[in-house]
Amino acid sequence: MIRVLLRTQQDRLEIEVKGHQIKENAKDSLACNSMSILTQNLQESLIRLVSENHYSLESTNGLARVVRNEKLTSEEMKQREELLVQSFLIGTSQVVKLHPSHLSVEVKSQDFA
Repeated sequence: MIRVLLRTQQDRLEIEVKGHQIKENAKDSLACNSMSILTQNLQESLIRLVSENHYSLESTNGLARVVRNEKLTSEEMKQREELLVQSFLIGTSQVVKLHPSHLSVEVKSQDFA
């Protein structure tokens, strides 16, 4: 089971994706690979399009995490981050539709729907 957790509070953003390591089963692997690509794209996009200094990224076998512990300094940066996170959630929802028994998504948020 792949678990996606999104938390936002005031000046903090945390996205964690767990359990997406390579599996023996082809259907499991497809869901895992899909989430890996979505998560890696989000990480790279936040660094390139928002700020390389505001995020700490972690990627290991089966775990990926994005954390922002400080306030973004401009409205444009906030809008870009929100757009990228929303895009990630849209992609994640598509994976859930295709593989509902393989993915759990939990959003704890004040800022993002």
